Formats: sequence, structure tokens, C-alpha cells
Amino acid sequence: MAQPNAAIQEGKKFMKQGNKLAKGGLFSKSNPEDAEKEYEKARKKFRFIKPASVESTGLYLESLECLASVREQMNLNNHAASAMEEAARAIENAADANMKDFVPKLSGCLQRGSYFYRINSQFDLASKLLIRAASGEADINAAIKMLDDACQIQEDENRFKTCHAFYDGAVKFLVENKRYKDASAFLDRQNKMFIKDMELYGKRIWRNIMSKMIIQFHLKDVHAAQQIFYEGMQQFDSASKCDENELCQQLLGVFERADEEQLTLLQKKAQFGIYLINSVSRMAVKLNMTDIQPTIVVDESEEKEQEKAANIEQAKENITDEQLKSDAAHVEVGDDGAPNLL
Repeated sequence: MAQPNAAIQEGKKFMKQGNKLAKGGLFSKSNPEDAEKEYEKARKKFRFIKPASVESTGLYLESLECLASVREQMNLNNHAASAMEEAARAIENAADANMKDFVPKLSGCLQRGSYFYRINSQFDLASKLLIRAASGEADINAAIKMLDDACQIQEDENRFKTCHAFYDGAVKFLVENKRYKDASAFLDRQNKMFIKDMELYGKRIWRNIMSKMIIQFHLKDVHAAQQIFYEGMQQFDSASKCDENELCQQLLGVFERADEEQLTLLQKKAQFGIYLINSVSRMAVKLNMTDIQPTIVVDESEEKEQEKAANIEQAKENITDEQLKSDAAHVEVGDDGAPNLL
């Protein structure tokens, strides 16, 4: 115990000196460059204390927060973000070691890191940290706000070529937390990004439409799934010649008929995992026809009448003009004036 305690005391001295340099004094200015050096010395002391304790972990996190602050003053925003990412990893490691008191700070560290990346124009890294922050947030509404911010960065910066990973992360989180309406809204937002190049992203657009339909089939709302499909055809018809659109049609067909047997066959052969993210793919293979009623019903008598009418039309088409000509001119008349029919 003597060695960890000695390291803690040394680290505290470095922290004290760093604080003094960062704040400045009555006759001295703030010196963030030298303060950073002192905080870095403290960080190393606290980081390598084994085994880590609640006290050493707390001091380690404090040194990283101080490092981020002085680096921000020096416009070293990527380095400041790295300090916050390191703090997040330290919290996760502490939680694994059954030190749960630091977990509430996790999302805050990641959000702060995201902020530093964004002001340094590292937009994908900024979005990535916000998705991570949401996954560790206990408050579902706060988490959704982080997901919104992550995707908003992509939209603001028109990053439709790199946005899919962040929307997928948002949808995964929302489906797993049964926030299906929010998940569908994020899928719509992603399609608005992809519409900028439908020729290139047509398949992804229809994957998102399929995901929305599967969510509605899961909720037993076939009518809503129909609307999603037909609205998709109106908006994205030019990109509909793809396997994803075909699978959407097949899914819609089996649910309109409430055909359990065909659904089972489709689930076996469709390979949803190729097209969909895991959380939606798992939902797809678990779909069933419980509480589903057919929406396409053909009455048998009506079907027979349709068949009869079709046969009559076919018969009419088979009659030729030659057959309709009269044979009167070819009939011979006997001496008694009567036609000879033999």
C-alpha cells in the first residue's frame, strides 16, 4: 500500500502545481503550456497505480479533465478530445472492477470529447462519440437527444457518404429499447440523406423501408406497412429495381394473405442479416401471423364468375370471320323446292 499512496501524493503535488499555473496569480498570467506538463505528470502517476482504487480513479479522471481544459485554451482540440476518450475508458474499466460510482460521468466525458472533435472539424469522430454516449445513458430521452445530435452533425455537414454507421447505431439503440416510432423517424432522416444520390444509395433506401415495414409487422399493423411500401414506391420508384424492393413486396404479400407457411419459408431463405442491421434482422426472423387477418380475400363465387367470363371471352376470340359466313349460297335445292341437306 505504501507505493500506491506515495504515487497518489506525488500526483497530487503535480496537480496542485498545474492548477496554480493554469489559473495564474496576482502577479503572473495563466500558463496553460506549463500547466499541461504538470497535469500530464499527474495523469501518469494516477494511471499506473495498481490495483486502482476509488481514490486513484477519481484523481486520474480529474487530471484528464484538467488536461482537456488547458488543451482547449491552447486550441489543441484533438488532444483535448483524446483526454476525454481516455477518461471514458477509465470509467468503463472502473465499472468492470465494480466501481460504479463513476458511471454517471461517462456520457458527459464522451459528449465533451465530441464537442472538441466537432470544433476541430472531425465530424465523424464527433458523431461516433455521441452514439457511444447515448448507449451509456440511463435516461432514454437524454439518450435520444444525443442520437439526434450525432445525426444532426452529419446532416449539417452534408455527409451522406459517411452517415450510415451513425444512423444504424441510432436505430439499433432505439429498436433495442422499443422506441419504434423514433427508430422509424431516424430511418426517414437517413433516406433524406441518401436521396441526394438515389442511383448509388437505392439499395440502402429500400433496406430502410424494409426495416420500417418489419417494425410495423412486429407491431401487427399490416395497414401501416402497406402505406410505408406504397409511399416508398411513389418517392423512390426509380431506385426500386433491387433485391431489397423485391423482398419488401414478398413480405407485404405474405402478410396481406396472412400466410404463415409462406412467411416461414421466406424467413428461411431471405437472409435478412445480409440486408438489415442485427436488431431489425432478429425482429424479422421472429415475425409471425398471430393476430394477423388477411387483407386480400377473394370470394369463391366471385372467382368462379370471373373464370366463366374469361372463358366466354376466350371462346369469342377463337371464332373466325370465315366461320361466321352463311352457307346458304352452297345449299342445293331439289325439284320440290326444298333444300337438300344431305
